[in-house]
Order: sequence, then C-alpha cells, then structure tokens
Amino acid sequence: MNWLIKFAKNPRSISSIAPSSKSLGHLMTKNLPSNARVLELGSGSGAITECILNKLDNPSLLTSVEIDDELCNFCKKKFPEVNFINKDIQEILSRDESYDFILSGVPFVPMQKNRRQQNFNLIKKNLNPGGSFIMYQYSLYTRKELRNIFGNLQTNFTPWNLPPAFVFTCKKI
Repeated sequence: MNWLIKFAKNPRSISSIAPSSKSLGHLMTKNLPSNARVLELGSGSGAITECILNKLDNPSLLTSVEIDDELCNFCKKKFPEVNFINKDIQEILSRDESYDFILSGVPFVPMQKNRRQQNFNLIKKNLNPGGSFIMYQYSLYTRKELRNIFGNLQTNFTPWNLPPAFVFTCKKI
C-alpha cells in the first residue's frame, strides 16, 4: 500500500504523508495497562494498533475502527485477532459501550466544529470513570475544546514523527 498516494487522494481523512512512527506509538501507549479495554479510533495502517497490542495481555481487549475500506481490510489481515470495524467513528461512539482507554489518530481539525465537539462528548461518555482519551494531532488547534469538555489536558510532543505530532491526554474524572 502506498501511503503517499492514499494521502493525496484524501488528505482530510488520511491527514499525514506517512504512517505513524514507533516514537508516536510508544508515547501514546506508555501508560496503557495490560488489562485495559481499549477502543482505537482511526487505525490507519496499524502502526498505533501494533503498539497497543504490545501492551495488552489479550488482543480481544482491543476494538479498532477505521472508515477507509482498504486500510481496514489491510489491518484485518495484519492483525486477525483484533476486532476491526469499518464504520464512521460517530456510529461506533453512539453505541452504549464503555472503555478504559480510547486512543485516536482521527484528524479532528478538518471536521466542522459541532461534529468535532459531538465526537469529543461521545468519547467522554464512552470512557469508564478514571479512563483516558489519548489522541495525536499535528497542531494545537483542539486543545481548548478538549480542556472545556474534559476539564483536564496533558500535552506531549514528539518530533520523531512525520510530521511531528502532539499527543493530548484527557482523563475522565
């Protein structure tokens, strides 16, 4: 699969010229306990998925959502033990399920503000008390919205990704 071609065809959905780096994956999963129930939003080619699986005792604890048919099928073949769902994240978040961690590579910045805030509110609703939402973005654009919805926010940065990325962590209190 040529990532650069996928990006050129749909930059609002793919948002990056290269798959996520191991540095980004390690930063996003550094506090992930081995027994956590995890929802991954926007698995892409599975770079973060692999880091999540390296932390979990049981791959059945991970559910991953990817809207792009080709990427979803690629990940299903690469990680057959993971439940991959080929749907829009809002449809999955509208279900009444709860998770200990929700990790996201979804490009929220290009979304309309009301849709982005709906998604953030649904993510918060789907987290267990004490659960964390961890996402990466390529700008600080959504920081204020996340702080307003979650009440707390920790920001990290990795220059070792293409492009360099911010990792936002919000805990449901």
